[in-house]
Amino acid sequence: MITADNAYAFAYGTDDSISKYYGGVEAVTAGQIFNCGEGPETYVIPYAETIGTTQLYIIAWADSAVTQGVLARFRRKGGGGGFGEDVFTGTKGWQVCATGFDYQPGNGGPPLAQINDFIGKCNEGKLDPNTTSVGWVDDIGTQYGAVAFGEDNTTPYEGGPKAGNEFPLVCQAVMPNEAHWMWFNWDPPNIKPPKSPFLWPGGGGNPDHQFLIFRLAAELLPDPQ
Repeated sequence: MITADNAYAFAYGTDDSISKYYGGVEAVTAGQIFNCGEGPETYVIPYAETIGTTQLYIIAWADSAVTQGVLARFRRKGGGGGFGEDVFTGTKGWQVCATGFDYQPGNGGPPLAQINDFIGKCNEGKLDPNTTSVGWVDDIGTQYGAVAFGEDNTTPYEGGPKAGNEFPLVCQAVMPNEAHWMWFNWDPPNIKPPKSPFLWPGGGGNPDHQFLIFRLAAELLPDPQ
């Protein structure tokens, strides 16, 4: 279950490349991000198709305005129909690589070949330190950035985005309370309250170094008991 402000693609594969890619979902209205029925998208992946999978991927990009983030829930279903423990954006284990190659919603986002090329470059950790995260970073981060975890899906919206309260609630019938918004913090020492990596800072360029490639080790999804 995934939604994004504004655009994302879901994929899975190995540490080195994507084997299954679900193309870009680009929201053009707020309802397509937050509302029941038109907001979060659900993906049901047959077990047989995931053999050999080591990583889950979310590729994200956003318009240069207001707010930006992704929100998701993952879980495994057992043969008896029960689900294992949920894993969310906001759960420990997420990594991100900021590519520095900007896409705006409306153009379909990065093609798979380019994403796979950047996965290889992120693994090498040799991207431009001025415009990227250099390589993969986690929520602890480096001087080149960090995974940012924001508000959960229980925070009442106070009428307009501000640090710590950037987003309206996402359809709570399908998106659990425990899911936290996630993005890339491109300057951790300086972007902290009252500043927020989920708020567009204004100005030109590509300050958050998107498009972003998030990944989570598949082994972190618990099996049903």
